[in-house]
Amino acid sequence: MHHDFEGFFERQRLRYREALTHTLRNPALVVATALGVLASAALLAPWLGRDFFPQVDAGQIRLHLRAPVGTRLEETARIVAQVEARIRTIIPPEDLSTVLDNVGIASTSLTNLAFSDNPTTGVTDADLLLVLSDTRRGHTAEYASRIRRVLREEFPQVVVFFQSADIIGQILNAGLPAPINVQVTGSNRAENIVVARALEKRLRRIPGAVDVYLQQRTEAPQLTVTVDRIVRRTACSTTSTCKRRSIAWPPSRPSARPRSLARWAVPRSCSATSPPSRVAAAWPW
Repeated sequence: MHHDFEGFFERQRLRYREALTHTLRNPALVVATALGVLASAALLAPWLGRDFFPQVDAGQIRLHLRAPVGTRLEETARIVAQVEARIRTIIPPEDLSTVLDNVGIASTSLTNLAFSDNPTTGVTDADLLLVLSDTRRGHTAEYASRIRRVLREEFPQVVVFFQSADIIGQILNAGLPAPINVQVTGSNRAENIVVARALEKRLRRIPGAVDVYLQQRTEAPQLTVTVDRIVRRTACSTTSTCKRRSIAWPPSRPSARPRSLARWAVPRSCSATSPPSRVAAAWPW
């Protein structure tokens, strides 16, 4: 066996020596052959992808919905139900295995934002996960493209964008909602929003950019209460004829439990010995 191996190795060494000698004696032929191979690779250019992160057909589609600002939770759930019903008409029943909807933010824990989807900011947001069957006939990217086109035509008031559903895309995105994340940082918040919206419009005009959106939503309705502390302190005293009415305002958060309540007195023409009456407001979640 040892002699057989040595003989085989020697024959291969001699063949390599002959090939190397022939190559060195004909450099023009070698260069022409190499250029021909490289030129033939250019024929594959029409089939080359242009994605920063190539898509993986894992059989899952994950899309995020944003209802108009100020929409109540039950109205958001109704919109999600309509969107889900429309999606079921796009994807054949035999190709669609599971549909999972997550609407709003739960208020059962102080760390609910840590376990929720990154773009979710309140009760107007919803996350849909579509799981396709293993025997599907269509491609995941084709279904996502059709869903994107149909939803933007039939639900123009809803912001729709897709996210990475497979684990490979999520890892490559480093936990961000999209492969490309542009951040505007500055001390002037109002100017930051203006710059961010201008960038959003310019990015939408880039060929191939299909899901461009602004994470912050500043058009939410709000109530500003200005309290004169001097009047608050001196309006009602123990000798005056007034009634102390304690008004509690919860912070603006999607929760049914008011926290960090701010209370102050509202003067009323009544007895100062009357017990305080508390008025509390709670936000629906």
